[in-house]
Amino acid sequence: MLPLLAPARSVLVALVLASLFSPPACASGRAGSVELGLDGRAALLIWDENIYFPYGYQGYSVDRDNTFVIDLPVSSVRAGFYATDVLELEPNIDFSFSSQGGHSSHSVQFGLDGLYNFTGAGSDPAPFVSLGGGLHSMGGASVARTQWHVNGGLGFRVPVGDRSALRFQIIAARNFENRYYLGYWDVGLGFGYSFFTR
Repeated sequence: MLPLLAPARSVLVALVLASLFSPPACASGRAGSVELGLDGRAALLIWDENIYFPYGYQGYSVDRDNTFVIDLPVSSVRAGFYATDVLELEPNIDFSFSSQGGHSSHSVQFGLDGLYNFTGAGSDPAPFVSLGGGLHSMGGASVARTQWHVNGGLGFRVPVGDRSALRFQIIAARNFENRYYLGYWDVGLGFGYSFFTR
């Protein structure tokens, strides 16, 4: 997994340099602007208990301990499109891949969030709320299975340049149980970097 960190660091450095040498603009977005961002996170996965899976004729039950997760430096990439000074539509994606002993596995998560920025363009700091959902695909070379989720969050941005900001967010997501995966809550802190195109 370590080779995947080098491209992420390169993208982050490029965004920082672009923000430092860009013409002046507000660091909280405006209508027609795009917010490009990279995020890390620290989260607690709270698994449903004593779940019964009706697999075949016998079925089975699973009880898992809660899991603490830290994803650094980057767990997801996002692009937020401002419809107005306060309304933003933000698709996002995260991806991981591993290979060992001739076997490979992947995890890809696609999401779409709507953001409401309380104070609009030019505010400092800029609080916001988010609501969205998405699809998580997990599997190996020949089989991939999916799990749906909904999520919400509350956060704020702190400008660090004319077109850049640090972004912090409290996020809660509900991942729904299906035949193959346990349902669970994903509650944590997101922290990232944003670059605004205008």
